[in-house]
Amino acid sequence: MKILFLAPQPFFQVRGTCLATLRILETLSRMGHTIDLLTFPGGAERRVDRVRSRSVPNPFGIRRVAIGPSFGKAVLDLSLGCSLFASLVRRRYDVVHAGEEAAFIAALICPLFRVPFLYDMDSHLTDQLRESGFVKNRALLAILTRWERLVFRKAAAVAVITPGFRELVTAVRGDERVFLIEDIPIAQEWGDARSSRRTLRARESLRDNPVVVYTGNLASYQGLSLLVASIPTVLSAVPKARFAIIGGGEQDVEEIRKLARAHGVEHAVIVTGPLPLEVIAGELADADVLVSPRLTGENTPFKVYEYMAAERPIVATDLPMHRPVLDAGIAYLSPPDPASFGAAIVRALTEKEEAAGKARDAKAKVERLYSIEGYEAKVRALYSSLPGAVDQERSSK
Repeated sequence: MKILFLAPQPFFQVRGTCLATLRILETLSRMGHTIDLLTFPGGAERRVDRVRSRSVPNPFGIRRVAIGPSFGKAVLDLSLGCSLFASLVRRRYDVVHAGEEAAFIAALICPLFRVPFLYDMDSHLTDQLRESGFVKNRALLAILTRWERLVFRKAAAVAVITPGFRELVTAVRGDERVFLIEDIPIAQEWGDARSSRRTLRARESLRDNPVVVYTGNLASYQGLSLLVASIPTVLSAVPKARFAIIGGGEQDVEEIRKLARAHGVEHAVIVTGPLPLEVIAGELADADVLVSPRLTGENTPFKVYEYMAAERPIVATDLPMHRPVLDAGIAYLSPPDPASFGAAIVRALTEKEEAAGKARDAKAKVERLYSIEGYEAKVRALYSSLPGAVDQERSSK
């Protein structure tokens, strides 16, 4: 197949959905497809066989694309739409693979060229707009919700990352072309993560300190305010505990430091900013506890799969985004309040035997259910469902 792949984020950033984009591009390449990738400007270079990458025009010189809705992202989405139209004028594609809000654009443009599009749904966008406050007008939200339902129906197939999303989309479409393809940990390809550089303990002289690690962006929905507010509870029981928060830009880092000072725990908090993937692998393997204090959203955080593969005890909020993957048998699930979350971290730090057992079971689960082989089989099933896929497979043999 000739695929036009729309990735509305800078290709190969350090964290988050861009890693999922890299994963599926590599899988499609191994399947023998040729892919033209349209993506936002920025990000690191990463070559993938059979993939030709091109950044969309950036007339306003936007340098940073924040996670979640923003005016800067809306401008680049408009540029992406223009590039999609121009690409379909110049070349015939078998399918347009549209990630996130790019599917809304594809639903408008692809029918003009009679090209099917596939919706790669990593998040529930109308809920994001509502929860972030980016769109406050109820009438506009209602219009966007109807548009979203239309996108669900018009897509040739929909790939989702959580069972809840599958139920949502299937209720609208009423057919079987809704495919659950969960994220899988990139750490599986790093081999033994313990061989990676472990700069944190060496730099901060934390050899004898229990270390609690968070990785990811520092947006408000991730619950860093909950995590920091829980630290006094942890320190009252485990005074030597230290908290490493990995990720975020300069402004985010400074906000977390201010929050730590406000709670009087700045001595126990280390905010590193972003780190290379191979370094993060070592930090996860070196941690005593890994935390996901996320407060809102429906999609399971990508970090959860990495945490499970690292075989370290996990503490997470007992909320819908975590429940499809985590349960009490493999993690410490806590109500989303500081006292409870802190108490769960204390248990994970002090109940050594139970915590180690949960960590082993978590790793066994991720290896059993979220393997590379299983992921690729799901992508093959997705593409086999597309119009003309069977005929193309036969003609290529």
